[in-house]
Amino acid sequence: MTQKSTQRVWIFCFLFAAFLIPYFLTSWWRYIPTTFLIFFSIHYLWPKEANAFLGWKGGVTLWVPAFFLFATTLVFSRVLITSIAGHHGWVLQPTSDLLRPLFPFFQTLNEELVFRALLLNTLLARRYPKQWASLATAAIFVLAHVVLYPLSQGGPLSVMAIATLFFLALSGNELFLWTGSIALPWAIHAGWNLSQYGWGKWVGGAGVPVIEATSFNVFVGDTRTCLAAIILASLAFAANRYRKRTKKEIIT
Repeated sequence: MTQKSTQRVWIFCFLFAAFLIPYFLTSWWRYIPTTFLIFFSIHYLWPKEANAFLGWKGGVTLWVPAFFLFATTLVFSRVLITSIAGHHGWVLQPTSDLLRPLFPFFQTLNEELVFRALLLNTLLARRYPKQWASLATAAIFVLAHVVLYPLSQGGPLSVMAIATLFFLALSGNELFLWTGSIALPWAIHAGWNLSQYGWGKWVGGAGVPVIEATSFNVFVGDTRTCLAAIILASLAFAANRYRKRTKKEIIT
C-alpha cells in the first residue's frame, strides 16, 4: 500500500468516527462539524473531482426544483405524521430552541454525502453495475440504522420501518443516478426529518416523552408511509429509465 493510499485509509477511518459520534449527542449543532470535515477531506483527497464525487453539483435548473420538492415533502410528511400521531394519542411539544430545526438539515446532508454520494460513487467507480450498486448502498443504509438505533435511540427498528427505509433509500439512489446530484434525495430526506424531529418532541397522553426509536417505528413503519416510499421509488426508477431511453434515442 502506497503512502497516499494509507493516508486515505486513515482519513476515511477518521470520517467514519466523526460521522457516528453525533448520533450519541444531543446538541442542535452536533452534525455540523462532520459536514465540514467531509467537504474538507474530499476536497483534499480529490481536489478536481471533489464536487462530482460528493454529488454537490447542479445549477438553478436542479436546485430550484429541489427546493419545491423539499417544500412538498415537508407539507405531505407534516400532514401524515400529525395524522399518525393523533391516532396514537401523541402531541407535539414545541421546542423553545429556535436553532433546533437546523439539525435535520445537517444530519440528512451528512447521510446523503456518505451513503448517496461517497459510497454509491465508490461502487460505481469500481465498475459495479448501477442497479447492484444501488441495492448494496440501500442495504448498507438500512443496516446502519438497524445497528445505530438500539445503541443511540433507545430501541430496535420494526420490520415495517426497515422496509420503508429500504424503499426510501432506493428512491434516493435512483434520483442520484438520474441527476448525479444529492439535491433531490436531500430535499426529500430533509423534508421528512424536519417534520419528524425539527419542531419539538412527541409526548404521550400522560405527557411522557416518546423515545425516538418508538416514534421512528410508528411514523416510518406506518403502512401509509411504506406505501408512499414504494410509490416514490417506482417513480424515481421510471424517471431514470425514461432518461436513459431518451438519451439512447438522441444518440441513435
